[in-house]
Amino acid sequence: MITHNKKINKDLCALLVIDLQERFASAIDGFETVVANTVKAIEGANILDIPVIVTQQYPQGLGETVSVIQEKVKVSNVFDKTTFSALGSSEFKSWLEDSPVKQIILAGIETHVCVAQTAVDLLALGYEVFILEECLSSRTQLNKANGIDRIKSAGAYAYNVESFFFEAMGASTHPNFKEISKLVK
Repeated sequence: MITHNKKINKDLCALLVIDLQERFASAIDGFETVVANTVKAIEGANILDIPVIVTQQYPQGLGETVSVIQEKVKVSNVFDKTTFSALGSSEFKSWLEDSPVKQIILAGIETHVCVAQTAVDLLALGYEVFILEECLSSRTQLNKANGIDRIKSAGAYAYNVESFFFEAMGASTHPNFKEISKLVK
């Protein structure tokens, strides 16, 4: 049994959005809801000055990240990959190694494949991993549930977007509290 005693530290974390690409929209269960929840997570991360990173699985064949997410992320923080784990992208791995980031908050698809493999690889490298459950999906709910179980059993922590924001702020005296509170309403 894993005891959760780690907390998100906004100065040490980054939000990693995995493969939310247009081509997957019709295949992924609840895709539009996952995108909307992920947009909210990105908006909050931007308000709190938390880096947002996006991966794209083989964009030449599978298309680009959905535009509503692209509009909210720096182009320099978008990394293409052909491996299932984001750590297969040498550019992403270099970004990570050059950053102060020690905690990764995960969103994206598919939970049981790319998200799970990324989480396991990050944990093996010593990163703390947090998943935003309402920002994850797969083709089926069973695949999503299996992926979440796999990720949690490997040592990651399950969160939701609101918990992410409020834990990153730490107190209602945080200068962005009112802005974040409006976002979650």
